[in-house]
Amino acid sequence: ALLILPEENLVEIEHQLSFIKENIDENLKFTQEEYEKLYRILTWYRSNHEYETKQRDQADFYRFIQEVDHRNNYSFKDTFPEYDKFMSECLELTKKFPYSKLEKERMNLNQKGKVFCQK
Repeated sequence: ALLILPEENLVEIEHQLSFIKENIDENLKFTQEEYEKLYRILTWYRSNHEYETKQRDQADFYRFIQEVDHRNNYSFKDTFPEYDKFMSECLELTKKFPYSKLEKERMNLNQKGKVFCQK
């Protein structure tokens, strides 16, 4: 899930990392291990950042959230209004990637003559 976050969230994580580093203390603030863990996560994110894959994953995330909302009568938008802009961007990406990864895999298997379990 970290890999689909918008860039402004990465900036926020960097600020949090700086705050933790400045507040490493043995008296119940932050430990060196907590700092290193977040640092490793941020380093991993930067090394796994492929733009097109990220966009496809964001489009799939939008589809997933819509399905969860529909099945459970929830509203992601009402629950997390702070992600409204992000979800709008993900919606736009569904136009660029009209099929999810799973749907593309099904189509590829069907084209090869292999039977894929349908609903």
